[in-house]
Amino acid sequence: MNGQIFNPIPFEITMETLNDALKLRNRKRLLNQAQLLLDQTNAAAVPKALVIPGSVDKKTETQIVINGASFTSPKLMTNLDEGDALYAYIATCGTEIDAYAASLTDQMDLFIIDGIMNLLVGTGKTFVSEKVSSSVGWPDIYDYVPGMGEAWPKDEQVKLFNLFGCYPAEIGVSMEDAAFVLPRRSTIGILSKTK
Repeated sequence: MNGQIFNPIPFEITMETLNDALKLRNRKRLLNQAQLLLDQTNAAAVPKALVIPGSVDKKTETQIVINGASFTSPKLMTNLDEGDALYAYIATCGTEIDAYAASLTDQMDLFIIDGIMNLLVGTGKTFVSEKVSSSVGWPDIYDYVPGMGEAWPKDEQVKLFNLFGCYPAEIGVSMEDAAFVLPRRSTIGILSKTK
């Protein structure tokens, strides 16, 4: 599989999924409010993703080098070996729904739209994982995400982001100084074959 941009990623978020994910407990007022936001999402959201191939160039006791960039993540060092193939990815809810979310002021609207955007990113991650799995024949995939409770410091996210070159701009993604990926509901990571 070569590098690829997926724009848009197909998605379907049902009220049942939203009710469960946000623990709305079938409360009618909240469901009505969520339905309005879900309708806007269905009309405006354009989740996107980007994936690039890579490999482990070198591995020492203190670092692992992927596509020329050095990482010190114990998680990567434990699970990857020199020569292993991998795929770096970015999944985003998209600038369109992020701009809509920025226009909201009601706290419950903000809570619901944030949940919807998280579901969109999750859909993007699943989509990319399935595309990689079917393309390269990996039955099981491990997903490494810097700063997500794993033994991978968030500051290394900058190095990972830089591996993508100018491609993130093609899906509307950028990185701010504090190593946060924008739009605010976007994620970056590495997929590898589970050993």
